[in-house]
Amino acid sequence: MDEALVLRVVQAIQAERTAGETTVVVQPWPRNDTPTGRADAFVASLGLNALGTGWRVVDRSRADRLLFNVLHKDLAYGSVVMPAARADELARAWLDLFPPQALFFTNGTFHNGSSGASWSPITHATFDTGVLVVAPDTLGLCWVQDED
Repeated sequence: MDEALVLRVVQAIQAERTAGETTVVVQPWPRNDTPTGRADAFVASLGLNALGTGWRVVDRSRADRLLFNVLHKDLAYGSVVMPAARADELARAWLDLFPPQALFFTNGTFHNGSSGASWSPITHATFDTGVLVVAPDTLGLCWVQDED
């Protein structure tokens, strides 16, 4: 993995997603458990709540749509946070850091649109969601928290 590219993408997301709080992490992680076990250990190492069976698997396309949505608009009011074209560019750049065989997880149904969204929080914020990636030797988290 190109560390300079990872750093550029992480820093861009953190700088440009100005609403709420954004956590963006990509780091090596051993293959010492099931994908959800690795996901739980990873978020716990960041001081976040593990979800166990609460993680929802999504495909790369849904992960891309979810990241676009949370980068483009805040979770509480749907206010624009960054232009759609830039949100799309950053979502794709972040997902492209991971190999094709990566698995994608989230905590709810925000990717289905705002109507009827439900989620299991990993933070203490009013709203939180994002994408957790489990790749063979690397894990990544792009997560947003917003308050109403």
